Parts: sequence; structure tokens; C-alpha cells
Amino acid sequence: MKNTKACPKCGSHDILVVSMRKSKSSLIPLGLTMAGCVGLARHVCGSCGYTEEWILKKEDIEKVRAKFPNGNT
Repeated sequence: MKNTKACPKCGSHDILVVSMRKSKSSLIPLGLTMAGCVGLARHVCGSCGYTEEWILKKEDIEKVRAKFPNGNT
């Protein structure tokens, strides 16, 4: 949805980008404090409600990879 601007489920182009406040549900924790977290953006289809989350900053992807090298939590 972020790149195609279309919902993969229903094909709608009514995509809402939700700006999320820093909370446990909008972050990937990498450290002990909120400062050590990676922020997420939520993309929601305005037609069917399908939702995707994307890391806000591309450079943060490597931080997540370093913390979770095998995809383990």
C-alpha cells in the first residue's frame, strides 16, 4: 500500500496514513527506553480496513535486523 498506493486486498486507492504517537503499539523496542525504539507508520485501506505497518525511517531497518538477526523476538 505504501509503494503502490493501492490496497492489496480490495484494490482501493483510498489509503489513509495514520500518524501514530509514541506508544508500545507503534514502536519496535530495541533498547530499554523509548529513545531506543524504531517508529512505525500505519497504512489503512479506507474501503475494507486492511492495515499494514511500515518502519518510518529506512535506516532503522538495519537496527531491527541487528537486534533480531533471525527474526526472533
